[in-house]
Amino acid sequence: MTEPFDFFAAADEPPFEPTGALGRVGHFAEQAHQGRLDALEALRRAEAEVSEYLRRQAIARDGEVRAATEGKVHADAPATSARTARNIAPRTGTQRARVLTDIVEHAGATDFEICERVGLLDNSVRPRRAELVEGGYVRDSGRIREHRGSQWVIWEPTPAGIDWYRDHSADAA
Repeated sequence: MTEPFDFFAAADEPPFEPTGALGRVGHFAEQAHQGRLDALEALRRAEAEVSEYLRRQAIARDGEVRAATEGKVHADAPATSARTARNIAPRTGTQRARVLTDIVEHAGATDFEICERVGLLDNSVRPRRAELVEGGYVRDSGRIREHRGSQWVIWEPTPAGIDWYRDHSADAA
């Protein structure tokens, strides 16, 4: 009996040899197929291998999400590191600086207005504005404005936000 023709294998390429978790899962299946391992035991081992692989992938993704960036810290950072990150002033040329500049220049703005004027998407504006609130540069004015039938908070600069703007207005945004 001849082997079935594999339409997907290139004639000049070596056969695919799975490695790592996929290779071990294939090994367990082959052992069961050859009668060297009980089918349920092979399935249990394969499931454990896949679970471990997914756990390692989740840990790797968590590391990427928690990676330190401007104004952000690891989830388990010491209080002093978190405090320092919150107090980082916006750097000119960043989205955070552009959002703060818009709020100061218009003596307050809604997220909707900032998106329109600065040209950023709302999912970029909201986190930057939240960082400014957390850093003490912007606060809720207690007032609202209506846009497209929805009420929006008007964010106003704090004295620290105004001071930052005065110091950086020549090169802000």
